[in-house]
Amino acid sequence: MDLTAAETIAQSQFVWAILCILMTGGAIVYLVKKQSLSDEKNQSLTNKLMRESKTREDKLFNNLSSLTKSQERTASSIEGLNQSFNRLQQDHSNLAKEVVDIKVKLEKEEGNE
Repeated sequence: MDLTAAETIAQSQFVWAILCILMTGGAIVYLVKKQSLSDEKNQSLTNKLMRESKTREDKLFNNLSSLTKSQERTASSIEGLNQSFNRLQQDHSNLAKEVVDIKVKLEKEEGNE
């Protein structure tokens, strides 16, 4: 091939159009591969974060369960204290009535003497 033919081919718009199409195709393939790798990384990271989130959630539910049990025990203790206080209050009222009754009896006995 002589130099003139090579120059004619190199100056041809057809050749440049093909080169541009090939370069554009290459760029698209490169970007698609890069996007695919990025998607895989994102999916991997998302899965990792979801596992960590599930672990945190499980720990929180376990903690909530233990707190609920503790509150139930506290409520039961408070109910017992309330019942004891009510009995004590009733006993106090009964003693107060007995004291009043004894005082009245003593006053009557002193008045009769």
